[in-house]
Amino acid sequence: MKIAIISDIHDNIWNLKKAIESINSNTEIIAVINCGDICSPFIINELKNLVKKQYLVFSDSDIKNYRLVDGCREANIEFFKDFGELKVDKKKIGFTHEERVAKRLKGFDAVFYGHLHDFKIERDSDGTLLVCCGEIMGRKIPACYIIYDTKDGTVSKIDV
Repeated sequence: MKIAIISDIHDNIWNLKKAIESINSNTEIIAVINCGDICSPFIINELKNLVKKQYLVFSDSDIKNYRLVDGCREANIEFFKDFGELKVDKKKIGFTHEERVAKRLKGFDAVFYGHLHDFKIERDSDGTLLVCCGEIMGRKIPACYIIYDTKDGTVSKIDV
């Protein structure tokens, strides 16, 4: 199965719309993980257009905005405060906003994070795949998201 991971939208609704269109058109993607920095509640209204199951972890600035929490509840987006975890195809997947938290998560097959507005892949000392998944915002690097294939553990970067 394939999972799309997005992060660091920072209110860029135009790039988010492109990412949503791309994700929705890929029938192999079963779910979307959002690694935070949504910023404004109107972004939740746009996230409602994703036709996949959604999981979201808030950044520090997101969690302080109660309207984002309320919006996620209304949009049926499963959300987490500091980090979340899923088990898909016997793969244990972790996700968070901060790299420092990602590097502390142990016993996972893959951990995804944002915050750095960059794309990088590395292996932790315990074998965990650590992936900074880029940014939807498109400030530091071109707007992108990633796809994680739970069957073979590969990561693909998708520009939007």
